Amino acid sequence: MKNLILLSSLFFIACSNNTPIHYSDKKEVPLNTIHWNEQTSQKLIADISSQMLKSSKFSTNKFYAFGHIRNDTLDHNVDTKLLADSIISILKKNGNLSFIEYDKKSPKHHIDGYCTGSIYGDMQHDSNQRIMDFILKIHCTDTKTTLSLWSGESQK
Repeated sequence: MKNLILLSSLFFIACSNNTPIHYSDKKEVPLNTIHWNEQTSQKLIADISSQMLKSSKFSTNKFYAFGHIRNDTLDHNVDTKLLADSIISILKKNGNLSFIEYDKKSPKHHIDGYCTGSIYGDMQHDSNQRIMDFILKIHCTDTKTTLSLWSGESQK
């Protein structure tokens, strides 16, 4: 019983200390991140669209669909639907490529190629700062052979 009273007293004394504890890491490097913004989005869209248009893997007499672009970044402001729609718009306008609406209920036999993607952040370190780069990867598959049709990435 004495031990319990002694232990309780020590606990209350320790908890009643109002002195704040501050932790500091002298080697801590500040995060100077490139936050997701319109310029980042436009640069990634223009770059990946340009790569796709330069590729000889796409044909104007075939039909393609664009699926989901997965957001693997910590930034929830990334609008992956806008990324996909903007890429499709550029490919239709500048490459005369045919993209059709596709959902999971649509038959895939009408589609010659199916594109999906992901965007993620890559932390770059140096002695003074850390900078977040965004990387957009797009992969297109030939739906008839299930082989890779085209793959590319853009970094900002």
